[in-house]
Amino acid sequence: MCASFQNSLANGDFKTALSLQDKLMPLHEAIFTEPGLVGAKYAASLLGKCNEEVRLPLSGLLNETKEKIQKAMRHAGILD
Repeated sequence: MCASFQNSLANGDFKTALSLQDKLMPLHEAIFTEPGLVGAKYAASLLGKCNEEVRLPLSGLLNETKEKIQKAMRHAGILD
């Protein structure tokens, strides 16, 4: 979806790019609600790409952040 967004911009298809941005922006905001890449790792874990565990000095996400990421992934059509 990110590649399609970039390609749409490069091709001047701003209507498609805006539509994709509207799907992706809540996810970008949710993933970076807490510092570091823990949000991205959690999102990847929901897709079965890895587990959500992180090593020190990082810590796991708050439950409210996890819910925000899940909701944003559903909004983007990435998660059922």
